[in-house]
Amino acid sequence: MDKGQNLVWVDMEMTGLEPDKHRILEIAIVITNSDLKVLGKPVELVVHQPKTVLTKMNKWCRENLDPDLLKKVSESKLTVREAEKEIMKIISKYCDVKKGLLAGNSIHNDRLFLDKYMPRITNYLHYRLIDVTTLKELTKRWRPELRGVVEKMKEDKKHRAMEDIMMSIAELRFYRKVIFEK
Repeated sequence: MDKGQNLVWVDMEMTGLEPDKHRILEIAIVITNSDLKVLGKPVELVVHQPKTVLTKMNKWCRENLDPDLLKKVSESKLTVREAEKEIMKIISKYCDVKKGLLAGNSIHNDRLFLDKYMPRITNYLHYRLIDVTTLKELTKRWRPELRGVVEKMKEDKKHRAMEDIMMSIAELRFYRKVIFEK
């Protein structure tokens, strides 16, 4: 297996979008090869956060996150450090040092949280990112006839990390097929 071309798909649910103010609630990771074939078993981890953190959650998160997730966060015993350690085992199994690319939708924001709370992960990966949101935004502008297909992919989202990753991978497969394949 060529560990130099694999993609590390990450999605998180957080208490908000500001790493200095907010915390990670859930993180999911899926490794794919460059053809977007899933390697190994996808992992979804719910991180414990105390009530004091949950009460500071921003309004959008309170209104849109799956209520079941918040219950699981309160019940979880997993710390951020333990989650980082578990994720590092997976990444190091499938990616060479400084070779795996972080991938996802609006992945730059997830990376900010990784930099702050799970720095071993971003230190291990390449600095480049594959942000599916870029293709989505370009498609809206340059191929508006495809916009409806892309929007349909997002319907009925519960805002859970694994569901979001699988949707991001499906979205990139779609772009590959309609834009990049000959």
